[in-house]
Amino acid sequence: MDAAAVTPQMLIIGSLIALLLVALLARHFGQRRHTPGTHHRFGDDHSDAIAEMGNRTRLEAQRKERERLMATSPNLGR
Repeated sequence: MDAAAVTPQMLIIGSLIALLLVALLARHFGQRRHTPGTHHRFGDDHSDAIAEMGNRTRLEAQRKERERLMATSPNLGR
């Protein structure tokens, strides 16, 4: 295949595939950065909670909200 055989449609499709691949990799590595620290802090319960919740992002949001509440209401957890 020579350079003249590359059509604009082929360039667009190739670009979309590359963009999709980059987006999937970014999402994968973005989610993975939370897991080691939270798994270390919360142990196997973290994995169980993810399975129960069905969504790691939602679980992280709930955890952050609980931490925010604990910070603003120090007597809440005692």
